[in-house]
Amino acid sequence: MNKEEILKANAILDAREERVNLIEALIENYKNTIVVARVNYPGNNKENYISDYIIEKGREELIKVFNDRIEHIIEKSSAEGPYIVLILKLDGNTAKRRTIEIENTHLLGRFLDLDVYEGSISSISRQSLGFDKRTCYLCGNYAHECIRSKNHTVEEVEEFIIKAVKRYMEK
Repeated sequence: MNKEEILKANAILDAREERVNLIEALIENYKNTIVVARVNYPGNNKENYISDYIIEKGREELIKVFNDRIEHIIEKSSAEGPYIVLILKLDGNTAKRRTIEIENTHLLGRFLDLDVYEGSISSISRQSLGFDKRTCYLCGNYAHECIRSKNHTVEEVEEFIIKAVKRYMEK
């Protein structure tokens, strides 16, 4: 890694810490379910027009799905990319099931990371509700395994996401 990449990686880590602190404060202040939507975009350049487009479409879908349950929406952008926080008047397990449906059925849903928190900074997992772990865009293995073992280059994953977004825009 060169100096610029190290600085960008550190900025992403700092942004992640800020996001976690925000979530902790919201859990404490609102005592309601929190949904955080981020873009699953590889590498250190997470602030880009593709991420912006995906999060905007994700925002539209989240508002449609949770419309009358939304107490508050916060929209932010940081070194880890754009993200949205919804504070909901809805139990966490129901919210998680609905976010999994978005991730599994919306054409851009697989590029969203939709975490649900209820009373704790630990998010509700897919597995705790009987769903499988998320799979890799490119090969179908579990995504975390591909990320850890670096089975694919950042460029391969970026290219896949960009092509999928372009196909979505053409519909």
